[in-house]
Amino acid sequence: MRRIVENHRPWNEAEQRERVLVHFDCAQIIRSGDRDVGLWKVVQRTEEILLCQVQIDPGHQKCGLGTRLIRELQAEANRLGIPITLHVYRSNPALTLYRRLGFETATEDAESLQMAYRPPQRPSMTCPASLRLPLRNHLTGRPYVLVRADAVEITAATLAQVVAICREPKVYDWLFRELFAGRPYAEANAREWLEWSRAGWVSGSHFVFVALDEAGAIAAAVDIKSPDPIAEIGYWASGQHRGIMTNAVKAMTSLAAAAGFHGLFARTKPGNQASQAVLERAGFRRGGFQSHGEDRFELPLPTRNP
Repeated sequence: MRRIVENHRPWNEAEQRERVLVHFDCAQIIRSGDRDVGLWKVVQRTEEILLCQVQIDPGHQKCGLGTRLIRELQAEANRLGIPITLHVYRSNPALTLYRRLGFETATEDAESLQMAYRPPQRPSMTCPASLRLPLRNHLTGRPYVLVRADAVEITAATLAQVVAICREPKVYDWLFRELFAGRPYAEANAREWLEWSRAGWVSGSHFVFVALDEAGAIAAAVDIKSPDPIAEIGYWASGQHRGIMTNAVKAMTSLAAAAGFHGLFARTKPGNQASQAVLERAGFRRGGFQSHGEDRFELPLPTRNP
C-alpha cells in the first residue's frame, strides 16, 4: 500500500495509522485456510454500502480472493437494492478489478477516484402458470416437459416420487446427508419442498421448475433461488432419468434471460463431477472458490432489451 500512496504523495505514518483506525469496529480479518491474509472493512448504511478498505497479502493476490469477496458484497447490495461506494488511488492495480466488476467513476481528481456499483434492475419472472416447455433427454432422446412447480399437485403420488428421488444414494449423499445429519428423506420433507416451491411463485422470492416424463411423473427439478439480478440456481434429477438435467438447466437459463436476469451461478461440492459437467454443458464456467471449498460456476446472461 505504501508504494501506491507514494505514487501520489509523501508517506505520512500518522495519517496512514489514522486511516486504518477509521471504522475499525467494522474491520474483519481475511483468512485463507488457517492463515490471516488481509483486512476487509465494510460499513453498511441505510442508503449505501461503503467499502472502506481491502488489503490482501501480496502472496495471496491474483488468486480470486478479492474478486470473491467483492462479488459476495455485490450480491448483498443487489438483495438490498443499494449501491456500493469506494475510494481508490489511480495507480492502485485494484482499479482494474473494480471496473471489471461493474464499478463506475462517480467523481475523480488528480490522484484518486470515487467509484460506485449500482445494482441492476431486478428481473421479472412472468412465466405463465400453464408453461409446458418441451425438453429432450440428451442421451436417450426421450421427451419431457418443464413446468412451474406450482402446477404440480401435492398428492400421495407426487410426494412418493420426490421421496424416491431424494433417497437415491447420489442425490441424498450430495444434497441431504449432511443437511439431515444422516436422517432419511421423509414424506414430510417432500411436502415441505413442494409447498415451498409453490409459495415462491406467489411471493416472487424464488422460482422452481419440474421436469415431467411422458407419464407425468417428476423426473428432475431446477430452481432460481432469488429474484436478485445475479442469482443462484439449484437442481437435482433421478438417476433413472440420467441425461435430462443438462437440457432442463439450459431451458431454465433461457427463461431467466427472458425475465431480465443478468447472470446465474451455482455452487458444487468438491468431487461432484457429474454436477459440474451439467453446468459446463449448459454454458457455465468455473468462477473461483466459495467458502468451505465449494466450487462456483457462473453464466452471464444477455441483457434484455427494454
